[in-house]
Amino acid sequence: MLNYATLPFGAVTLTGLFAGDGLKPEEQAQKIEEFFTEQLKSVEWLKEVEPETQMIGVGGSFRNLFKINKMVHKYPLDTVHNYTMQTEDFMPLYDMIKVLDIDKKKKIKGLSAERADILPAALAIIKSFVSYLNVQQFTISGAGLREGIMYNQALPITQEKPISDVLTYSLTTLVKYYGCDTKHVEHVVNLSIQLFKQLRVLHKFPRQYLKVLKVAAMMHDCGSRIKFYNHQRHSWYMILNSTISGVTHREIVLAAFTACCHKKEDINAYDWNRFKDILTDDDLEIVKRLGVMLRIAESLDRSRSATVKGINCDILGDSVIMKTEVEGDAALEIRDAMTAGLEFKRSFHKNLEIL
Repeated sequence: MLNYATLPFGAVTLTGLFAGDGLKPEEQAQKIEEFFTEQLKSVEWLKEVEPETQMIGVGGSFRNLFKINKMVHKYPLDTVHNYTMQTEDFMPLYDMIKVLDIDKKKKIKGLSAERADILPAALAIIKSFVSYLNVQQFTISGAGLREGIMYNQALPITQEKPISDVLTYSLTTLVKYYGCDTKHVEHVVNLSIQLFKQLRVLHKFPRQYLKVLKVAAMMHDCGSRIKFYNHQRHSWYMILNSTISGVTHREIVLAAFTACCHKKEDINAYDWNRFKDILTDDDLEIVKRLGVMLRIAESLDRSRSATVKGINCDILGDSVIMKTEVEGDAALEIRDAMTAGLEFKRSFHKNLEIL
């Protein structure tokens, strides 16, 4: 932490401070904006904040803002954590809400009734902050003070320093929570990463997609908690609805579809189209390539005995030859992995051979 400041004003206190006096709702909002901007000017170091500094919103008002914006834009994910909102999307919402009386505010979809009276003041605070710092976008946190205290109690080390790898910690926690075979999961992740790196000359994906593959590989079996058969469908749903820290919403959606196609199943067009505002047309090919890598990695631990220790890929003409490093008999694993040959050829335009 480089700097901090605590201002003794919030949505409740500012609502009470500027209530009455016959002011219209929009006039109250304007007064709160002006007042709060003056408070920000008193924080000297705030003037030196770099333009690329990320703004993170914590608390119930920000979460309600997400719910309202989700309704307005028909956003397909219910996950509030790590949702990035553009200031240009925030401003019309603020302009709409600040002029409404209390009865009309209570009718807004996504707004909890008990927060209807104080939300305009909260939004006025956000407005003054983004205007003062010229913020173009901000991220909404699904976690707040309660979660911070919980981490301090469960992991006392966090009182001295934060968790260094938030994503891995989050995924490891979920793997345990869903009762997955941790050794199998770790081995599939390791083999998936090897395949990603060895096939990079073919897929040419930037490193960020390795994160997507890692999430999918860690969570690919979590659907078995509901039912083993077609568990990839359940894994898809659970990845979309589990709060995973350290990844963007787009990465979560890509990981969910990657996990979904780690079995002999094509991507459902209806499901894919639901997320058209998050994904691009090119993402479909990316998911299929990541999915076939995950499928091969899982097959290479078919017996869950870690018989296949490593993979070395040679790309020769129109073929990819995967040479396995084994301890014991890996006939079952190789035979199972070869069933992905057709999907591999469709995705990478190469014949697959596994030795």
